[in-house]
Order: sequence, then structure tokens, then C-alpha cells
Amino acid sequence: MDGRWFGNSLYYYNCWLQWRKDADAKVFELRKAGNWARVVPVTGGYEVWDKRKTG
Repeated sequence: MDGRWFGNSLYYYNCWLQWRKDADAKVFELRKAGNWARVVPVTGGYEVWDKRKTG
């Protein structure tokens, strides 16, 4: 599942981006949810900025 960049934000379609902490690293799990999830790059991964419904 590919993300799309708009400005400085990365959007994923039809999925949730959720934190999963693995040791010191922050990793995302993708879960289908019928949403655009906007994330912004941070040290060691990405951070969820907002989630908005589509359709």
C-alpha cells in the first residue's frame, strides 16, 4: 500500500496508521479502515497527524 505526498504530509488511503512500539523504534501497522491517514515524518518513523473520513 503506497502513500502519497502532499506538501510535507504523507497520506495513506484506505488504512489506519497506528503506533506499534518495538524496543526503541516506533513502527506503523497498516490496517484497512476506509480512511485517509495523514502522517508526518519524525525521527525514527512517522507520526499520525490526523485521520479523516472519505466518501
